[in-house]
Amino acid sequence: VVWGVTTKVTTALSGVGGFNVGDGTDADRWGAAVGWANHSRSDNANWTANTVQCFPSGGNVVLTATSGTATAGVVEICVFYDNAESEYA
Repeated sequence: VVWGVTTKVTTALSGVGGFNVGDGTDADRWGAAVGWANHSRSDNANWTANTVQCFPSGGNVVLTATSGTATAGVVEICVFYDNAESEYA
């Protein structure tokens, strides 16, 4: 069960006007129009989906530029999740 995803730009992104944080099916589930500048962050205030998602198998966190093409930069991604099976073992 994925509780949420947060991001932090640790090195400013070049070539983009911002980015969305999604799961491959919902492009901005965990962040819409996140800034490109150093120290820009996304958290639950940026989420567009307000339900906890249970994914049946491993998935991807997908960053999509809102404009342009990223040519440089670093984004730190943190996924908050709970492995429900471990509670019943």
